[in-house]
Amino acid sequence: MPKKLSTEAIKSLTAVAAEQIDELWEQFYECGTWVRHNDLPEVDPWELSVSGLIENEKRCEALGDGAKPTKKEIKIYHDWWLESALQGDGDCDYIPAYALTLVKDDHGNEGVALLLRTGYSFSGITTWLEGIFDSSEEATTHMKKGGWCS
Repeated sequence: MPKKLSTEAIKSLTAVAAEQIDELWEQFYECGTWVRHNDLPEVDPWELSVSGLIENEKRCEALGDGAKPTKKEIKIYHDWWLESALQGDGDCDYIPAYALTLVKDDHGNEGVALLLRTGYSFSGITTWLEGIFDSSEEATTHMKKGGWCS
């Protein structure tokens, strides 16, 4: 695979990936869960107060009365939420799975397609192309910059 894909190669590979998205999903070589930073849930103070995540009883009372969660408390809640999602308690309608797969075009170009998928078989599955990258490492770096991935 070339070190750096040209703009034309990326356009060509994007067209191929869009055409073959379901087939490419089935051919993935790496997969997991990706949660973007802005997809993490807003922390409700009352919910946090009854979650069992905060041990200080007075602080739980304050949160229950509407006190604003601290950055540390928000991180605790988000970490718990992500762990729950990874254990299968998450909602696949909103939390995308990712797949990395090799995509090739008729011009000899090769790249890594980052595909995302949400949904259930009974409610409908949506798959989309997040982007074409030079390597798996570049795709993973993209995901880590924009959120959290398993």
